[in-house]
Amino acid sequence: MALLSEISRKAGFGAAVSLALMVALTSCANSGSEPLTESENKTDAEIVQELLDRSWAQVEILDPDAVRPEVDFVRFVELDEWDDIIASCLQSEGFLNVTANSSGGGINYSDIPDSQRSAFQLAQYLCEAMYPLDPKYNRPLSEVQLSKLYRYYSEDLVVCLREMGYETSPPPSLQRFVDSYYSEPWLPWAEASEQALPLGEQALSELEAQCPQLPNDLW
Repeated sequence: MALLSEISRKAGFGAAVSLALMVALTSCANSGSEPLTESENKTDAEIVQELLDRSWAQVEILDPDAVRPEVDFVRFVELDEWDDIIASCLQSEGFLNVTANSSGGGINYSDIPDSQRSAFQLAQYLCEAMYPLDPKYNRPLSEVQLSKLYRYYSEDLVVCLREMGYETSPPPSLQRFVDSYYSEPWLPWAEASEQALPLGEQALSELEAQCPQLPNDLW
């Protein structure tokens, strides 16, 4: 899997949450979330269907009697617009407290009452079905893309993080980075975000604003 998209739940209900991209990036290799099966061989429609099946499974956990609705596809969304689109969609579904992270890279929502948990999960499913993330983000990165990502991480990103006062581990060689990306990835932004998280939401937002997690031209 290329990237674990934001729509995979990286945070639970009942808290104010920012879904930071890099916390969701590539972490499928090191978390309980399973990557898409052989996504490099799947059609766009098959990738979207598998992601939506997973999303619906979350609805059924909260409401086993839920009936899966037919949802009209609107369009694919890009990674950098996901937060605005999904936040707006969730608001239109009645969850007015949902907002896009001001620095980009996620959505924020305040406490969801237990009585609204299943409704919120259903709203998430509906929004993901109407506005699925472009399937290209769920395909494995090519060696060219991984090399570009490595250069950005080891040159621009690390310098930015250190200038902001965050420590990162030394970069591996390019070959090791490529070979281990889906097993033991080197993620300097994730390392910095772990240091920023105890400092509060503002620190994490400033980190995202000052040091973008990804190069603009990765895709």
